[in-house]
Amino acid sequence: MLETYGLVLLQLFLIFLLSQAFTKNLFLFWFLLTTSKPWALRLSAVVLLPGTIIHELSHWFVAELLGVKTGAIDYMPRFESEGMRMGSIQIAKTDPFRFTLIGLAPLVVGISFMVIAVHFLPAPVWNHFSWWPTIPLISFTVLVSNTMFSSKADLGTAFVPAALLVFLSIGLYFWGVSFPVNLVDAVNQLVIKLNPVFSVVIGINLLFLLCVKALAFICGKLLHRRVITHVN
Repeated sequence: MLETYGLVLLQLFLIFLLSQAFTKNLFLFWFLLTTSKPWALRLSAVVLLPGTIIHELSHWFVAELLGVKTGAIDYMPRFESEGMRMGSIQIAKTDPFRFTLIGLAPLVVGISFMVIAVHFLPAPVWNHFSWWPTIPLISFTVLVSNTMFSSKADLGTAFVPAALLVFLSIGLYFWGVSFPVNLVDAVNQLVIKLNPVFSVVIGINLLFLLCVKALAFICGKLLHRRVITHVN
């Protein structure tokens, strides 16, 4: 079972890397096409807007659920020190535990939506391909999986509850305290179900990443343009 947990964590990390690469190459494509960083950012934000809306509303919903006041939601993209930021929401100051839960909300919601989308995809897709509902489900999966990861600002205080959770787990282990069997079984079943879902998402995202890279390459060749310095 530990191997399955490790595999799922590795798959999630690969999805994160693919999302970073997809966003950067999408921006690169628009930059080569428009030669304008602001316009490239705006056009990238338009493509990713449905996922961005889900991301910010996830923050808002969990914050309201936990009794933390929220302010305006901003969907205007901008550059920050850590890279491109497609949206933001104002969250009142709160304790590290609630702040971390709010920060992790898009990831939990994104994974939930991916599980639902992959469940309704015909399997295997290449043998049962149809425009409806395959294309909307695949597009939805790409948009959600490429916008569900939290930024550093969203997880600014996550080290506090993470450290406490690690120490608590170690303490319970050495004290011989075990978690309820039903809870352990439920978590194990969830992890087992995530394995094939993440595999499908990785395959879809890899395909879309290659398509965007190909578009950027073709655009550069046709317009005789190339990025000499690093675009950030």
